[in-house]
Amino acid sequence: MKKRFMSILIVFVMLLAALVIFPLNREPAYAVSPGMKVIVPAYFGTNTDYWSIMTAQAGLYPGKIYAVINVNSGPGTETDSVLLSRIVAFRNAGGKILAYVNTFDYPTQTFLPVSTVKQDVDDWYEWYASGSVSQIDGVFYDQMYPWNGGQETFYRSLYTYVKNKDAKDLVVGNPGGSTSETYVEYNGNRLTDVICTFETEYGQISTWPFQSWQANYSYDRFYFLPHTASTAAQMQDALNQAVSGNYGWFYCTDDSIEGDGNPWDTLPAYFAEMCSAVNAVGTSAYPAITVNGNADDWASISSLATGSTTIKTMKVTNDATMLYLLIEGSDLNVTSNFYLDTDNNISTGYNASGWGANGSDYMIENDILYRHNGSGWSWTQVAALSSSQFVRQNTVIEAGVPISLMNVTAGSLIRLGFIKNNSSTDRLPAAGEVFCSQTLLP
Repeated sequence: MKKRFMSILIVFVMLLAALVIFPLNREPAYAVSPGMKVIVPAYFGTNTDYWSIMTAQAGLYPGKIYAVINVNSGPGTETDSVLLSRIVAFRNAGGKILAYVNTFDYPTQTFLPVSTVKQDVDDWYEWYASGSVSQIDGVFYDQMYPWNGGQETFYRSLYTYVKNKDAKDLVVGNPGGSTSETYVEYNGNRLTDVICTFETEYGQISTWPFQSWQANYSYDRFYFLPHTASTAAQMQDALNQAVSGNYGWFYCTDDSIEGDGNPWDTLPAYFAEMCSAVNAVGTSAYPAITVNGNADDWASISSLATGSTTIKTMKVTNDATMLYLLIEGSDLNVTSNFYLDTDNNISTGYNASGWGANGSDYMIENDILYRHNGSGWSWTQVAALSSSQFVRQNTVIEAGVPISLMNVTAGSLIRLGFIKNNSSTDRLPAAGEVFCSQTLLP
């Protein structure tokens, strides 16, 4: 997570370095990750507005919002008294602070001397203290390199250096992409408490080479860090996929590498919504939805996708037995189709045209649930939905489908899209985009 983001070439190299590819939904982790937390790359100096927003959220979710502070790819040359005051207020509200420390000079392709790295750690702990109390709760070691391992002794020494200051402090490593399992643990010893294995554009999630060995560790060992997610719906999609991919730490932003090359120098417009969504992960309180054509009971549920055509909103939720779907818009009392990819495998199921590659295993056409037969436009009716399971009006389509009919369970990840009247434009997500994803409540 450098102040200047990696080039496209570097990302490509990381992709080639991946040895094993597996779908993000390998484990339905939603049911086992109630302690999910946020790590904010707070590379915006002393900006009053951003710190105030972060501090307010830290007060709402004590112990769950961490901020990485970074003066100049490290601690700088002396204490910044204004930054220190921001940090104290943030921690008093319930936030935690991680200190940015670089480990590798990418332009010269050389590791920084271990003495230099440790000196940066010392400076952070000494310079950012209130009285005799350090305000540092751990270290964020950036640019863990090489991605395929080889520097285990180097990173183990940096890990123990922080733990010798305070065994409770968090050590986060950031290779930023596909990496070696030995940077998590090596010869029975930890090299990191948390490691970031995804740091790139939101749009690359669907094709990223996620590694199967991550499933061998607890979700709280992994950090998911997408940028260029322009809407709250995309943020929620990224969160759903992070949870399904066994990640317990998360941050997403609408900023990008365009312009200043730094996607981490602002907070996203949806920051408060993101903190709330992360805090809700793993909860088992089901919403009370009645399929009756009245969307009032959906008010507290975030939109999965929004549009500017006659299809305005799509929402999805569930309880222990039912999957609930809502479409809001205008002129909806015509043929409607929900396409559902329940195994998250684009090579199986029907490839509904007009979107990115998809594989729909089930379809709800009007009030009939169908299962795909394996090739082409070939479907078998599974069930007719009753009047208490499907309502279509001019401004609302609402459905409730028994999840047992679709070979999914609570906690599973599904992907879906909706088309009105076989239109190329009246659909969500929009034409050309990939299916939305939703992790079902456990």
